[in-house]
Amino acid sequence: MEYLEKLLSSEVFTTKEDFPKFKITDSGLYILHTTFDLKTISGESILKVGMTVSRKGLKGRLSQHFTNRYKSTVLGRHMSLDKTLGIKFGFDFSIQDDRKKFLKENCYFQVLPLKEFNWSNNEELKIKRRELKSVETMIEDTLRLKIRYIDDVIER
Repeated sequence: MEYLEKLLSSEVFTTKEDFPKFKITDSGLYILHTTFDLKTISGESILKVGMTVSRKGLKGRLSQHFTNRYKSTVLGRHMSLDKTLGIKFGFDFSIQDDRKKFLKENCYFQVLPLKEFNWSNNEELKIKRRELKSVETMIEDTLRLKIRYIDDVIER
């Protein structure tokens, strides 16, 4: 629970607008929040929880999410089937530019950089990925009913 508490209390945030100033290339965890009250629309309060141990770290992973290609992130696949939020805000989430615009106008990331999960070789990468994935899974299990984009990609 230590990582969940640290993530939820992290004061590191980024939006699409201020993303050019976001320079964190460490591994870490993140939560995708909305700027509106998601709970009144869908019953959840968080869009997504994620992690990264990629070479470009949080900067690279969040960049992929802001680009929101269908094939490059699970977030893109989840959003592409989310008719509820798309209709509510006047977007067609089957269109990449609409998903990008929605994220830009309505969302922000709360991040927790975790240098202890950085790595220097492929063997270490496998270990760090497995360790951080287990942390992410624990967080998802704890917050499961609050997370909109979790588990199987389904039409909503």
